[in-house]
Amino acid sequence: MKESENMIQQSKELIKKGHDSQFIRVQSTEYIRPLFSIMWSPLLAGFSVLLEQNDDPKIIQLCLEGYSLSIYLAGRYGLDDERDTFVMSLYNFTGLKKGFK
Repeated sequence: MKESENMIQQSKELIKKGHDSQFIRVQSTEYIRPLFSIMWSPLLAGFSVLLEQNDDPKIIQLCLEGYSLSIYLAGRYGLDDERDTFVMSLYNFTGLKKGFK
């Protein structure tokens, strides 16, 4: 928890300073699966909370885009449980389950 707080604080400071970060393009996708398997849960939490608490069309659009890309990545890399969790979360927002018993 302490490490996460430190990382958040460092990120905030870099953003305030306008620090220009560099991105490294990789040719291999071997890192995507383990990285996504770690971060899918916080992504889902962020998307679902924002989607539930906002009426702003831009935020809703970005959340739905995040859902879509997350479902794609999870499916692409064989993370079936993660993919299904995203799909069920999105399903719960639709209200369709009220008609099924």
